[in-house]
Amino acid sequence: MPACCGVASYPWDLFNVQQRWFPEILRWFIIGENPGDTDSEYFYAQPQSSDRDRVLARRCFLRGLHDQQLISDATLEGFRNAGFLFDHAIRCPLSKPVVKTEHQVAKRFASIRVKNPGHLLALLSQATVV
Repeated sequence: MPACCGVASYPWDLFNVQQRWFPEILRWFIIGENPGDTDSEYFYAQPQSSDRDRVLARRCFLRGLHDQQLISDATLEGFRNAGFLFDHAIRCPLSKPVVKTEHQVAKRFASIRVKNPGHLLALLSQATVV
């Protein structure tokens, strides 16, 4: 169990991102803050419909990248196949009150959760653009 948030496993692991969504060649690495509230839908969860995608970041990235012809399809598969990967500086799903607290300590560079982002180091060294 990760010590940072008390969950049994991260959404990154639950959705097999490393195995299923990691691009053959990592060209663009996008880093978000955290996966959202404890009950938020995860970026790599397949949306029911691209027209009704409730994950704003996913909807905007996929549509925008497709509109700019950087991905062939506005899908997670198109995102991956073009060399894109999305991860979070904090992989923990955090409640809104905890996010508020983290925001305050991060302003002072005192967040324990982001102090040692070991999960990002290998990805940062592979990506052409971060």
